[in-house]
Amino acid sequence: MSIRRGGAFHIIKRALILTRNVWIIGGLVLVLLAIIELASGIIVNTKQKLTTPAIDSRVNADSYRGATWTEDYYGEFGEITLRWKPYVHYQRKPFQGEYITVDEQGHRGTVYPRLRDSQSTPLRVFMFGASTMWGTGARDEYTVASLVGKILSEKGVAADVTNFAESGYVSTQEVIALLLELRGGNIPDVVVFYDGIGDAFAAFQSGVAGRPMNEYRRIREFNLLHESRTRDLTKMYILSHLERSNTVRLLQAIVRRLRPDAEFRGRLTDSGREAGDSATVEEDVVDTWIANMRIVKRLGEAYGFTPILYWQPVIFTKDELSEYEQKELEKKQSMEAFFLKTYAYMKRSHERLAGQHFHDISDIFKDAKEPYYIDFAHVSESANEVLGRRMAADILETTGK
Repeated sequence: MSIRRGGAFHIIKRALILTRNVWIIGGLVLVLLAIIELASGIIVNTKQKLTTPAIDSRVNADSYRGATWTEDYYGEFGEITLRWKPYVHYQRKPFQGEYITVDEQGHRGTVYPRLRDSQSTPLRVFMFGASTMWGTGARDEYTVASLVGKILSEKGVAADVTNFAESGYVSTQEVIALLLELRGGNIPDVVVFYDGIGDAFAAFQSGVAGRPMNEYRRIREFNLLHESRTRDLTKMYILSHLERSNTVRLLQAIVRRLRPDAEFRGRLTDSGREAGDSATVEEDVVDTWIANMRIVKRLGEAYGFTPILYWQPVIFTKDELSEYEQKELEKKQSMEAFFLKTYAYMKRSHERLAGQHFHDISDIFKDAKEPYYIDFAHVSESANEVLGRRMAADILETTGK
């Protein structure tokens, strides 16, 4: 009996020692992780304070020519939030600022002198695109849509111009947005599509043409509250906290430093293809856009409106770059070859849009010596005026006004 007791005590003692050692090792690991997290936080926060401007860095774009309103503008820009919208994923919430207005329908405000002709109804112009048409970087009066309205008014044409653009949209979302208006009986006379960057960027990001931007997030979030995805919800909750940890943020910063394109090129799509691994993705971007514009042509024939289509400029198509613009280009250097190949294919393919009012204006700033870009995609108010005048002239010629 005593031998058995001694054996039992020995086992218990060993178990207690093992438990103690596990707790000690676990505690040391936790302390070590806490020290790493604390040190990472100090490094990340110090770096942010040293490198992150108090407000959007685009306030310093040389194309603003020292304007005094830019800081207040970007302060407003950062306050605007989004709401869910069926079929197109999202839309901005109503907002009223000094420089930016979003109405109750979620449309960017257009500001220009409205002419009213008692003998005829105003020319109804719908303008679609992504953030470049929405007017990122420009005050309400100086978006492309507002400037088109202003120039039409100067030419004596009464016009109602509506800006249906939204940041991050691709052309398929724009076509759906047009369909929703037509379904509701809101019929235009002229529809303008201004595209290129959004479709190309979304394809570069996912490796598949025709997807909405940031589609991988929608895939992760799909039906997440359903009981069948309880484990996924828990896992994503944990991962989201880990991703926000200082240690992970520091590791991500190191990876971005070593591989600037890793944010996109390392991501797998739901089809199992790695982003950017297809030699034909660039061509697929153009083919998809042309297919969408053919749908718009048929809608125009059915509903009695005229589509006018534009393939837009990007910083990679401008030869004369200022020092600021050159730095903005370098930030997106990893995308340059993809964009140039996509744009070159468009130049070889636009004959498929024969019979449509299509304009490739990707070279509109090619030889311009003055700075126009505030980042790789968005341009200044002075550049918007160049675009607005071109579009207004095309609208006048196309409609015979």
